[in-house]
Amino acid sequence: MRNIFTFTLLLIVATIASADIEPKLVKTEFQLNGMQSVGNHGFICLSKANDKSSCQVTLIDLDLNEIWSVPLNYETSKKKSAPHDVEIIHDNEFIYWISKGSKVRYARLSISDGEIITPEKEIIGTEKLDNHLTEIIARNGELYVLANERGNIQIYHVEDHALSNDPVALVSSGFSDAPRQYGCLIEGNICTYAYKVDRNHSRMELNMTLHDIDGKEVRNITHVLSSASYSFGFNSNFDRSLLTFSKLENSLIAFGKLDYQFKNGYVDNPEETAFTGFWVVKINTDLSENSYGEFPFVELDQVVPAGTISRYVYIDLKEDENEDIYFNFTVQSVVFDAYTYIFHLSPMLELKHANKGKIERNFFDYNNYGVRNIARSNNITMRSDIWRYQSIVFLPMITNSSGMYSRTIEAIKQLYDANENIHKQDKIFAFHSQGKWVYIMEYTTESNGTLKFYKAER
Repeated sequence: MRNIFTFTLLLIVATIASADIEPKLVKTEFQLNGMQSVGNHGFICLSKANDKSSCQVTLIDLDLNEIWSVPLNYETSKKKSAPHDVEIIHDNEFIYWISKGSKVRYARLSISDGEIITPEKEIIGTEKLDNHLTEIIARNGELYVLANERGNIQIYHVEDHALSNDPVALVSSGFSDAPRQYGCLIEGNICTYAYKVDRNHSRMELNMTLHDIDGKEVRNITHVLSSASYSFGFNSNFDRSLLTFSKLENSLIAFGKLDYQFKNGYVDNPEETAFTGFWVVKINTDLSENSYGEFPFVELDQVVPAGTISRYVYIDLKEDENEDIYFNFTVQSVVFDAYTYIFHLSPMLELKHANKGKIERNFFDYNNYGVRNIARSNNITMRSDIWRYQSIVFLPMITNSSGMYSRTIEAIKQLYDANENIHKQDKIFAFHSQGKWVYIMEYTTESNGTLKFYKAER
């Protein structure tokens, strides 16, 4: 992964950017709702089907061949304010559609041909978890439900469409009674974390563990993070968490807000905390710490003039094939102008570039209920979507500074600027690295929705 591009790839990407070759796959009349990677199996796309109670599920493999496309019926909700929270998970044999509405439901499809093995059914017993359900995991044709209750992770098995009466395993905190939270899956193991901070939130002990599906501990490591001039701030007055986890291709990222130094119990009023910067720690998949960085806005007055972001922010990040990381802070507003702040970090978490720009509404944006405007008839919000809107709004800010961005980012920018017949708000892009390949996805309003895939070797 360190040897990023060969000379051949440079030629390929340059050709893609100049539109001298055709994309590897083009789908027209394709009203895309969301897309998710399913590892070595390729990509699952959700798109509009013939009626409001079904969704088209399409598998595209890593060679960009459409393997199958089937309509999947699901239970609809009469409440527009309660969209279907849909997630796609998989194991080696099956694709699972997980719908987390008022009830947790699932469907199971064969990866090989898209046959619907199990039509959407309710997982009986999940209602007893109240709001503690954390994650659903697929393993060798079996489903497991993770629930977080009283700071412990309980692992349930799904048997005959019902939750097991008792947990099959328990992952307890074991770390100064700090609540344990689910982070992600790492090579089939469950990664959890717990943390504690000193009174002024200037020092954090971050404990991370790996457990197998039976709850057996595989690894346990504690990292000590400290800030000399700032405090670790709350996510928001709605969320008192101090950090958020995101899994990249070969590492983990934990990040959170920086605030002015807390004093004398100031943390008792999280609604009064400020957003004066952010901190990031990069962690290897063996849970060893890789690097740590702090980015106070006062040092970036050309981007954040007052040194503080005062409105609510949606934070998203994306990693390119160079292992560079793009943090996107999207400030949404109904009355005032909406902005995005872009922070471009190196693999060692050094700041390479920062910028700010105004966001224009896009045909692929979300409505007030969290559903994409283009697919509001399906009333679906897709989790873990490759095509998150927040991850692509930085494209208009990319300059032509040589060597600043990866070849893929530069190619996307050139594609973005090409074809003057299409308005900039009517085409969007995403990218994804998988193995030795980089994939660029382009989606426009042409022909009732046109999806294009480009592919190049790293």
